[in-house]
Amino acid sequence: MAYLKLHGIESAILTDGQYEVQKIKTNVIGARDFFQTIIYTDKLGKDYWNPNTKGFELLKEKFNVEYEEMLYVGDNPMKDFYISKNIPIHTARVMRDDAIYQNESYLEDVMEEYTFNDFRDLWNILSESGAKISSKFLE
Repeated sequence: MAYLKLHGIESAILTDGQYEVQKIKTNVIGARDFFQTIIYTDKLGKDYWNPNTKGFELLKEKFNVEYEEMLYVGDNPMKDFYISKNIPIHTARVMRDDAIYQNESYLEDVMEEYTFNDFRDLWNILSESGAKISSKFLE
């Protein structure tokens, strides 16, 4: 993520889950050092957790971009990539060897557009997709 920041790519965290728990997680990883915005959807209400579009609407407004200029990075096929059915956003799935959700089914078979194993590959994905902002889902 430091590489993206160094190259002027804006990034945000859009996170579900209980606010207090997610706040601790973002503090522990030093998220404010790398991400310009953190949206805790729990503060909006549980109805706004992913795959609700509200968090993405807020990011679109905050960064003054179109949905087509956004890349959403997630790891949970049960909810992360379904958003592309509701809004025209690019999606990418990070595949980790120890991923909790690696064997989960996709919600309504809506899959990610890109897949990667190493966050250094995000630069290539951003270039290929034409996205100007990257948002990561933190669980």
